[in-house]
Order: sequence, then structure tokens, then C-alpha cells
Amino acid sequence: MATDWAPIVQTGIGAAAAIGGGFIGAWWQERGQRRIQGDQRRERAAVVLAEVTALFEDSLPYLVQDSDDPAGMLAALLERREKVRMPLLMLATGHPSARVRQLAGTVDHQLATSLRAMTLALQAADGDDPPSGDWEMARGLHGTFQEALGELIASIQQA
Repeated sequence: MATDWAPIVQTGIGAAAAIGGGFIGAWWQERGQRRIQGDQRRERAAVVLAEVTALFEDSLPYLVQDSDDPAGMLAALLERREKVRMPLLMLATGHPSARVRQLAGTVDHQLATSLRAMTLALQAADGDDPPSGDWEMARGLHGTFQEALGELIASIQQA
């Protein structure tokens, strides 16, 4: 009695193709899911960085110093800082890149330091006296904040 091997070989080939196709399909789906997650992560980071960048631009020390109501402007900036703080800290703790996490923490710290320096300069300012060196320090700290923000933006674009 001779065995016809053709149906057995065809069945084996079909099973191997199904298994291989399943693995390829799963790999392709996982790859697409990782890409979607990366895009979502970049979009969330972009939203946070847009808010922080706008806060940076609006908190230039000379704008606060020369405004009609520096105390009111500074209070508004401090309120805005509180709104961006949690998303920035989430970026500092949840991003997969260690460099981005470190820089996000640095940006949060530099933002707080810059605003604190302006608060101290405003408190030290006397109505009719020329501006003190406190405003120069605030400008320098704001420049440090700008550098850290630029590095964070570049790191996120590379991640």
C-alpha cells in the first residue's frame, strides 16, 4: 500500500505558512502600535513645550519690569507656571528617554528659579530708584532657562 504524500506535504506547507504569517502579522501590528504610541508621546510633549515656550516668552524680565503692573503680571505668570508644572513633571518622569527626563526636570527648576528671581527683584525694587542688580540676575537666570528649554526641545525632536 503506497502512501500519497502530496496532501500531507501540502498540509504541512499550509500550516507553516499560517504560522509564519501569524508571526509576521503580529510583528507588523506591534511595530505599528509602537509608532502610534511614539507619535502620541511626541504630540503630548509638543503641547507641553508649546505652553512652556509661551510662558518663557511672556516672562521675559524686561517685560515684567517695564509693565504698568509688574506685580499683577508676575502673579499671572506664577499662576500659568502652576498650570504647566504637572504636565512638565509628567514629562520629566514618564518619557522613555533619560536625557529628555533629565532636561524636563531642569526646565521645571529653571522656570521656577527665573520666576523666583523676578519676584525677589520686584520686592527689592523701590518705586523711584533705578533698577537694582536683582533684575540683571533675573535676566541671567531667564537666559539659563532659555538654554535648558532649547536643549529639551532638541532632545525631544531627536527622540
